[in-house]
Amino acid sequence: MITEFDMVDHMMLDEENHQVLMLIVDTQDLWRIEASGGLFNFGQKRKIEQKQLEHLVCLKKKVENYIGWIQADALKEQFPGCDSLEGYNYDIHIITDFVPDSAYMDLINKMNQYISTERNDIVLTHEQKNNEYDDVDMR
Repeated sequence: MITEFDMVDHMMLDEENHQVLMLIVDTQDLWRIEASGGLFNFGQKRKIEQKQLEHLVCLKKKVENYIGWIQADALKEQFPGCDSLEGYNYDIHIITDFVPDSAYMDLINKMNQYISTERNDIVLTHEQKNNEYDDVDMR
């Protein structure tokens, strides 16, 4: 989950293609603010803006932690059968169950631009997954 900074959500090693896929799972349930009602609820708008900013800060921090682990070569401990991750490419893949707004996608693009100036073996990607259980009655 995006708010758990000190752990990798999920990681896969593709030895054939010399790639490490690191997942970040971001769900809308963490960031949703329920409507409090009222036609002129200005406090609600402020709460939503604050939550959106917090969301972006958490995403940035999570990505920075992943990059820090890559730079510190701390990931090879996760794959004891692999002698070295030297020469591997890293895909930090963000999966959301919501349509990200432009600020979210801009952050991913800006982080990719910054990373590419420092390293060419790390890339951020995004994928939106639809929640297939939204229409299922679980009673």
